[in-house]
Amino acid sequence: MSAEEIALIHGPPGTRKPHTIVEIIWQLAKQGKRLLVCGASTISVDNLAMQISDIPKNQVVCLGNSARIMPAALKHRLHWKEKHMIESDLVAKPGLLVKAAKRTASRKIVKASIVVLSTLSGAADKDPDKMSGKFDVVIIDEARQVVEGECWIAAIRAPKLILAGDHRQLPPTVKSLGKKDKQQ
Repeated sequence: MSAEEIALIHGPPGTRKPHTIVEIIWQLAKQGKRLLVCGASTISVDNLAMQISDIPKNQVVCLGNSARIMPAALKHRLHWKEKHMIESDLVAKPGLLVKAAKRTASRKIVKASIVVLSTLSGAADKDPDKMSGKFDVVIIDEARQVVEGECWIAAIRAPKLILAGDHRQLPPTVKSLGKKDKQQ
C-alpha cells in the first residue's frame, strides 16, 4: 500500500493473495481512495465483489455483461442497481422517460461508488457514465492470466497500479504462436 506507483502481490497457490487484495481494497476505500478493480474474467470480478462485502453495497459497483454473473454478486451489478433506482424514481415521478432515467441512474451510481469493478476489457468502455471520474488506484487480479496490452487498458486510468498473481499458476488466456508452431 505504500508503493508510490506500482506494486506487485506475488505468491504461490495457498498464500492467500485474494485475502490480501480484499484487505488492500478495504483499507484504500477506508482512506477515501477511489478504486478500479479489474480481473481477466467476469467470474474473477464477481469473486472479488462478493469478498468485499464489508464495504457498503452502495459504494461498490460491478460493470459488464450481466448475462454471465454469479447470482450472489447480482446486488453489486450496475444493471441491478439501475433497475432498482429507476423503479423508485418512476414511482416518485410518473412519466419519467426510462432511457433518460437509466442514464441518470447509471451516472449517479458510478459517481457515488468508491470501488468500481470490471473486467479489463470492460475498463475500455468509453461511456462516460461507466468510467466517470478519476481513480486513485487500479488493482488487477490474476494479472498473469492476461496479456500486457489488456493490462494497459486499466493501468492508464490511475496514477497507482497494483498487480496480483502468480506466474506459475494461471497461464495467459491468449498465447502467441512460437516459431516452431508457425512453421508447421
